[in-house]
Amino acid sequence: MKKTVSTAAAVILLGILISQAGTKEIFEAALLIRRIYIPLLMLLQIITLAAAAYLWYKPIHQAGGRASYPQVLLIHLASGFIESITPSVKFGGEAAKIYLLKKATGLPLKKVADAAVNNAFVWMVPFAALCGLTIITASFQTDLPPVVHGTFLLLV
Repeated sequence: MKKTVSTAAAVILLGILISQAGTKEIFEAALLIRRIYIPLLMLLQIITLAAAAYLWYKPIHQAGGRASYPQVLLIHLASGFIESITPSVKFGGEAAKIYLLKKATGLPLKKVADAAVNNAFVWMVPFAALCGLTIITASFQTDLPPVVHGTFLLLV
């Protein structure tokens, strides 16, 4: 019963969001995409979600957590949903993820928090590298004031 209510609430929320965005605009934007790309983009999204959940599963599993990969995947998706519906509160999703993983794995909070820090570092390295590459590329290809480039450097 609880899952049915949650699913119904999610469908209703999705319907409200689509109606607010305007169905006409959504369909017009979808028509701009070549049909062959849609399944490929969906597959890419599924692979990305699965890989992100695996980045949580591996340290949790190595720390002795008893959660299965499907459980970690569901927790990852639930926390992503919280991050998406809560305006500008990424921390809310991370806190929910840590709480749910602690509950599902039986691990102490410190070990689950260690996995969160590990996950942050794993994501931060490629992000910093891409930011650096973007800054270098932008400095040669754009005519921005030096203060903008300085701000970019402060971000990295």
